[in-house]
Amino acid sequence: MSLLEIKNLTHGFADQALYQGVNLALQAGEHVGVVGKNGAGKSTLIKILTGEISQDAGEIAWRPRLRVGALDQNALLNADETVYGALRGAFSALYEAEEKMLALYAAGGEAALEKAGRLQTLLIDEGFYEVESRIARVAQGLGLTGLGLEKRVGRLSGGQRAKVAMARLLLQDMDVLLLDEPTNFFDRAQIDWLAEALSAFRGAFLCVSHDEAFLARVANRDWDVDALMIRAYRGEFAAYRRQK
Repeated sequence: MSLLEIKNLTHGFADQALYQGVNLALQAGEHVGVVGKNGAGKSTLIKILTGEISQDAGEIAWRPRLRVGALDQNALLNADETVYGALRGAFSALYEAEEKMLALYAAGGEAALEKAGRLQTLLIDEGFYEVESRIARVAQGLGLTGLGLEKRVGRLSGGQRAKVAMARLLLQDMDVLLLDEPTNFFDRAQIDWLAEALSAFRGAFLCVSHDEAFLARVANRDWDVDALMIRAYRGEFAAYRRQK
């Protein structure tokens, strides 16, 4: 089964139709660049897939129990939280499991120690003891270390908060990422780092970007929004250009 199936998608605004009867599927491991002219409906497609807006007709079917994460550049981050705290929050369930484990070890007793052992196995399997190095690596790559990880989120600019949102999303180990202009606010070195991270991403993603050089680095398939249709092209960005 596909990760995502789009069936007979139709949508428009007022008297402007964007799509008419579109059928597409997203497969495991596909890194899709969503391309098309300004106003064609690229960002609207992402909003439909996240549920932010409803399509006029058609069906959006996700595989059950998928972890789907979207880049929200206006994410409601806790203004009183530090940058480090916001990134650490990507692993909140694991930190809670650690607290329970430590409490069980402190309590002692055969039953408590058995439960603690199971939690420790879970933490090892989930890579909990590499979390700090992962946070440090992503924070450095996206320029957050230079901002100061102890800086309060409320003191950041909109662009800086967008970087925090992107970093947190990468740390969350999603199955599918929905990215709308992820390189906004990033300098060239940070774009290079993000391109490498997305190229190595084991899940699938859809990425809208005006930066064709970036898409050429990260996409192995392209969805072209044009003339009321969204057509899928296999291969890298240059292959898409030749086919179109």
